[in-house]
Parts: sequence; structure tokens; C-alpha cells
Amino acid sequence: MPAETLIYKGANGDEWYLEADSERMLVRYQSSRRGGHSSVMDLNDFVSDGHGPEREALRGLLHEIGYLAP
Repeated sequence: MPAETLIYKGANGDEWYLEADSERMLVRYQSSRRGGHSSVMDLNDFVSDGHGPEREALRGLLHEIGYLAP
């Protein structure tokens, strides 16, 4: 898996990325708004922090790469 993988792109252009290094996996949110902000969250915190299409897309990606059992 590349160091950064697009998880989901919202209808408004907001994007969520899975970022991985040798020690941990993170989710980065990038706002599409002009001067938009970026935030980073631990993978487990992101997955357990609610529902939405970006989280469902992440769960699918994690199953695909074998990080989560089906």
C-alpha cells in the first residue's frame, strides 16, 4: 500500500486519506474550501467515531488490504 491512499472524496470535494508509516496508520481529512483546513486522526479513533460514507469506504479498504477480517 502506498504511504497515502485516497479513501473517499465527498460531493463537495472534501477528501479523506489513509496515511501509513512503519509505526501507525492515520486518517487525514482535507477540506476543499478555499484556505481549507487539514486534520489528522488515529485510524482506530476515526473508525470508532461515528458513521458516514468516508468511514464505510475506509472499512472497505481495510478489508481489501487484509487489515480487517470480513
